[in-house]
Amino acid sequence: RAAAPPRRLCSSAASTDLDSAADSLHEPDEIDAKSVQSPALARAVRLLLAQESQGVAADAAGDALMQSVLLNPRLCDAILRFFEGQKDLVEASAGRDADAAVGESYALLIYACVKLRRLDQAFVHFDTMVRRGLEPDPRVFAALLKGCGRARQLKRGERFFESLLDANAAGARSATAYNALINMYSHQKQRPATLLPHEVSNAWRAVDRMREAGVAPDEVTYNSLISLCSRMRSADLPRAEAMHREMDGSGISPSSITVATLMQVYGRADAVPRGRAKLVEAVEAGVQVDTFAWRPLLHRAACRGDVALTEELLAQMESVTGKAVFDSLRHRLRHASNYRILARGVKDGFDAAEAALRAARDVGAVDPLSYAFLFDVAIGTKHSEPRGAWKPDGSPNEVRLAHANRAWEMMAEDGIRPSISLCHRMFGVWAGNGQIERAEEAFDAMRTASAELLASSHSLAQAWEQAATSGGDLAVVAESLEAAP
Repeated sequence: RAAAPPRRLCSSAASTDLDSAADSLHEPDEIDAKSVQSPALARAVRLLLAQESQGVAADAAGDALMQSVLLNPRLCDAILRFFEGQKDLVEASAGRDADAAVGESYALLIYACVKLRRLDQAFVHFDTMVRRGLEPDPRVFAALLKGCGRARQLKRGERFFESLLDANAAGARSATAYNALINMYSHQKQRPATLLPHEVSNAWRAVDRMREAGVAPDEVTYNSLISLCSRMRSADLPRAEAMHREMDGSGISPSSITVATLMQVYGRADAVPRGRAKLVEAVEAGVQVDTFAWRPLLHRAACRGDVALTEELLAQMESVTGKAVFDSLRHRLRHASNYRILARGVKDGFDAAEAALRAARDVGAVDPLSYAFLFDVAIGTKHSEPRGAWKPDGSPNEVRLAHANRAWEMMAEDGIRPSISLCHRMFGVWAGNGQIERAEEAFDAMRTASAELLASSHSLAQAWEQAATSGGDLAVVAESLEAAP
């Protein structure tokens, strides 16, 4: 076994805990639960991913489970105690392959710390690994670098990466490590914030360094770079297409993730027809394209009020995938037809959007996003770039308020509870226009949802605490996640 890297790999000098963030860290190159030796730790990784995915989806949709994993310190502490306890159990029972088993348990503990935005703790455990002569896995480097990106601690991540290279650490000059460095730069801002040219320049330099080190870019590299093009203030479609051609020329077959990432660029660049043609090419080439590839194109077409193009995209998605809903979490269905509501509202106003929603209601295709779009049309919300894509219709305030009131009543009729974010938004609208009773109603709904959020996070925390003291039985955690709102 190679000698352990020297102490300078430790990087706990800088200190800021990240206690909140919106976007998921779950990407290729991460810990694969299938390869974990400990059954309890393998299941814990799967449940942690499921819990974070629920939080991230909820954050994007604004519903009641909004990032409970990040909002409750007790929950974070309970999860980390579980991973720490399992590490101690592995260490106590490890036999011939003690170093490998203990190293894996440390890697998973670091992974969990980064997932929970406890970056300082992750580096402390990394330092302990190094002191004990345990060789970190390249995925540990990747987790720490990605964590630095989410924590906006880019200098810390750069120092850490340079220390890996200086020490010639095993796996430092790997695609996994370089991909994580690129990822760190591309996620230095929380969505939906965009990146400026000087903020992405370091990511492109990292690619150059990767090639200079003789490390060939892989699918994850190209997917990350295409995604980077979509995150710029002005989506860089020419560069994204160049990366796609280079990927193809390197003999790397694009996956469904590649196609979906490329569609994000086409959508943000307002090049929907070209994106649709590229989707056709991918399907004809045998790529298994998932439903979420259509979402950026549908969003842009709908925001333009292009009803015909929206209908064509909906028909194409259903024809190719056989689905009319986006692949999502269990009961958090998002019907693709919601974009029909938005497109018709942008083009012809609130009455057209309401008629489209009522038609969707008749076939059971209504969900919280349906009403989110209806409220957008009611109060004249603009939808992202390109700037000026959708301008309010100039209706007087009282007309917009009447539309918002009607949308609220329809939502109640359908038994769909307003999200916390919608309540907050409508509280401001109603309070600012003197409709105090309506504002109080929105405030009460916010308070109820917040109480349920807190109760849900406490329930999950208790389940993880019980698992930590019951030998690693995570059945109650799984049940709590299934029952989450």
